[in-house]
Amino acid sequence: MLPFQNWCATCDQQLIFEKIMIQSIDMVEDVVLTLKFSAETTDSAGNQKKHAVWLTGASLHVLVVITSEETRKQHAVLVACPRTSIGRASFLELPMIGIDSLGNVDGAPAKMLRDLGIQLQLDMLLDITHLSSEEGRGIFTSPDSRDEFIRILLHSATMPEAEIARMYDECGGSNESSCKVHILPLSDMWKSTNDAKALSALCLYLNLVAVNGLPADGTSVTPS
Repeated sequence: MLPFQNWCATCDQQLIFEKIMIQSIDMVEDVVLTLKFSAETTDSAGNQKKHAVWLTGASLHVLVVITSEETRKQHAVLVACPRTSIGRASFLELPMIGIDSLGNVDGAPAKMLRDLGIQLQLDMLLDITHLSSEEGRGIFTSPDSRDEFIRILLHSATMPEAEIARMYDECGGSNESSCKVHILPLSDMWKSTNDAKALSALCLYLNLVAVNGLPADGTSVTPS
């Protein structure tokens, strides 16, 4: 199972596994989505612990920043989706994207962005998790029990004020998806969502801007 093999390849040698028992596997067709197991470990000091672990792997998310040509005011684009796990009919969050076998950006949020006039191209996205730190695979969301980590990509564009106003008018309208696109001032993003991915993206972006850490050209992302 690839998720388990990937996890094994990243384990520290100082962590000794005495026992691993796989408890459940969630799959769609032949793709493993989540693998849950219990583990008993011993560290280098001889301390023994028991753990419950969920393997879900990596996910890609995109921070869309649009700058007005006239005013230079910046705006961010998020999506609002139902999230049953937290009992929310609508939760404002950073869009998640996928990459197909041809290297094209896909997924429902990417399609909604295209419908709004925002075309995501892989070679024009900046991997700001890599720019902020060359160590590690990404941002770990719950390392106490999950291997899940996220990589945040930046799509930045400059547009006329009239085009941005059109996007505000069209956002949140009816479409076939249960998710809705939302555009908001970048300066309001920190207080508009409780999504850890969005807040992490904002933190990385603002700090990279502050240290002039954003290159002019795109940083390609290798499909996984």
